[in-house]
Amino acid sequence: MKKRRIVILVVAAVFGVCLGLVVFSLSTPTRAANTFAKIMEIGDNRRLAEQSPPPGVTKIADIAYIDDGDPYHLLDVYYPEGRTSRCP
Repeated sequence: MKKRRIVILVVAAVFGVCLGLVVFSLSTPTRAANTFAKIMEIGDNRRLAEQSPPPGVTKIADIAYIDDGDPYHLLDVYYPEGRTSRCP
């Protein structure tokens, strides 16, 4: 019986700490956005590392459409190999 109480108290403490961290990280819109971005970035990086263009496709990566050094202002272009005319 005593062990069960200790386990319940430990689980409750861990849950409380986790809940406190979530509430703290979401206390402002900026913190909430940053927390969400970090969580999404983990999955995105893993997924992007496994991807490559299919055969017959050329990729031009990291074209800056706003030249301010922000990595979110980069564009990747994919087009069929050997294409001599404009793509739609």
